[in-house]
Amino acid sequence: RVQVSYFPGLCRVHRAEVLRIRGELHAAETEALEAARLLQRSIPRWQAMGYIELGEVRRRRGDHSGALQALQKAMEVGWNPQPAFALLMLNQGDASAAHKALVRYRRSKIPTLLCEDRSNLLRAHTTIAIAAGDLEAASEVVAQLEQLANGDSLPWDHAAFAQSAGELALAKGDIKAAIDRLQEARGLWAELDAPYELASVCLRLGDALGRDGDTLGAQL
Repeated sequence: RVQVSYFPGLCRVHRAEVLRIRGELHAAETEALEAARLLQRSIPRWQAMGYIELGEVRRRRGDHSGALQALQKAMEVGWNPQPAFALLMLNQGDASAAHKALVRYRRSKIPTLLCEDRSNLLRAHTTIAIAAGDLEAASEVVAQLEQLANGDSLPWDHAAFAQSAGELALAKGDIKAAIDRLQEARGLWAELDAPYELASVCLRLGDALGRDGDTLGAQL
């Protein structure tokens, strides 16, 4: 009764997340900023949730400097904003540093759900490990994603596993397996109405089809 603003603050974080997944990035940025403002007034340490979401939204919009500013604010209140920060490093061309950052983070005792759900963390680590050339680590991460997808999981977990397995198969040169998995992921992301994820897997699928000699399919 005395101080309840943290309820709308945390709700706004999740609303920003939904908007981001739907591809409504401008609205998601506005919502994340307001969430951080509300949380700063009520439970200051948890403003990091708003800033982490803001950083991820800005990264997807191509605003790397703005994303870095948001993630730095999360760090200032004691949070390690992963995997958003590692993905930003990857976008800026430093796959090796991004990979090391996620290895350290996953060895820590910090509950991953405080920053991102487990399937998103593992999916990001797969992409980053492959970019860094560490296929052994990527294989271990994909195996964990498979366990997650085979359990009492959500459709999002299945989509994350299918995409990661496809990316790994492509990196290993198993083109047929890559195409099968990436096509599966494309269908799952479409069902979930997640346009950014759908676009990312279509890029990988286009690469796989091109390597398989299907030029027209790759272009489409």
